[in-house]
Amino acid sequence: MSDVIEIFTQEMFSTLRSHLLGNPKGQEEAAALIAGIVETKRQLRLLVREVVPIPDEYLLHKSSVGLQIHPDFLSRQLKECRLSGSAFMLAHSHPFGGRHVQFSGVDDAGEETLFPKILSLNEGLPTGSIVMSPKSLSARVWLPSENRPRPVDEVRVLGQTIERFNGTNGGRLPEYLVEPPDQGLYSRHVLAIGAEGQRMIRRTRVGIAGVGGVGSSIFTQLIHLGIRDIVLADPDFIDESNLARMVGTAKSDIDAPKVEVLRKLGLRFDSQLAVDTVKGPVESNQARAKLRDVDVVFCCVDSLPNRAFVNRFGCQYYIPVIDVGCDIQMSEKACRRVRAIGGRVMVLMPDGPCLHRYGMATDGLLTDEQDAQRYQLVSGKREEVPSMVCHIGVVASLAVCEFVNLVTGMASRALRSSGVYRMYDGISGTVRECRGANDSDCIVCGAQRGLGDSSDNRVSGR
Repeated sequence: MSDVIEIFTQEMFSTLRSHLLGNPKGQEEAAALIAGIVETKRQLRLLVREVVPIPDEYLLHKSSVGLQIHPDFLSRQLKECRLSGSAFMLAHSHPFGGRHVQFSGVDDAGEETLFPKILSLNEGLPTGSIVMSPKSLSARVWLPSENRPRPVDEVRVLGQTIERFNGTNGGRLPEYLVEPPDQGLYSRHVLAIGAEGQRMIRRTRVGIAGVGGVGSSIFTQLIHLGIRDIVLADPDFIDESNLARMVGTAKSDIDAPKVEVLRKLGLRFDSQLAVDTVKGPVESNQARAKLRDVDVVFCCVDSLPNRAFVNRFGCQYYIPVIDVGCDIQMSEKACRRVRAIGGRVMVLMPDGPCLHRYGMATDGLLTDEQDAQRYQLVSGKREEVPSMVCHIGVVASLAVCEFVNLVTGMASRALRSSGVYRMYDGISGTVRECRGANDSDCIVCGAQRGLGDSSDNRVSGR
């Protein structure tokens, strides 16, 4: 049986928590949640994309120990879910619950009567519930194939870090047990991020779109960090010029698919490593199917249209995207010299500024794909892109550091929600923070945010 995961953006979770626990009289409050659905062989993900607080006029009664919702409110929300192909969930509070809040007997009886009807009215799409106290939460889901609710395995909040909570008691997920072979291998990591941090790295499934110079360097660092499950997508084969920039390659790899060469490289380091490969572009159906249940995506593709696609894909499936670019700019004089060496690392969260808001994927840049593919990834200039492994390695390392911060919270200061990103200057050897967009109001990405599979045919790379 696949795991069930409920995913909130930080904004959605904060809205829900403020409403449920904000009653000054200590009375219960309730809200409806509308969620996109992502169903794979591994997981069922419910992406909470709308929180609808239930106003008092739609509550038949409310007290500190219970409440009752008017049927008209439920009918209105269920109609919206049917039209959009979304899951419907109800959340309510137990204001005086403790550290291990649980559904009450009254909750159980109410759901046994109501939720089978909701499943039928919403055409068999998953239906869920959440109960929240000031110190914990519990969540469960009703599925059409089962005659009883099942606990949600994980509740995830995408904020400054990726917070993961046990869906049955609101606590942290079970402690990471360092296996004997790993005790020496990751002992230095554990000194820095603790066993819990190493566990979070290990359980994170990562996707890399584009495995050339930057992508291959990121891949090798991730497997040394302890990642055990990774998806690689790239349509290209290795040629001679790649050998100078792709970490881990040799002359014998020429004409082999890039993803297969890296897969073999990873298995030489760790025979238990799960590497899923796609020999095709990131916007292909095969790549989309495999990437939609990863936890973080590194975007290392060459073309701006493909970068814009990955950005929108991350918004649609609530997957953080770490966008990475590196280039060398040459002077235009007869005696060409290096004018600038630049790199960029952006952490793009589903409810944060996107490439469109940063001005990196405007309509003018994306109109002509052939021209867009010749754009340099940092500067936007139309010129052939020189590249060297030394600068690639620096930018790749910056990106992996952001990944560690995102997954483990190793660094308290984060870039995720403030419109700030990192720029590397290879001439001076410095890294600076740059401020771009300060909001997430994008009509392109916003329309796709949290829709999951219900909008899969509407996400375009153009």
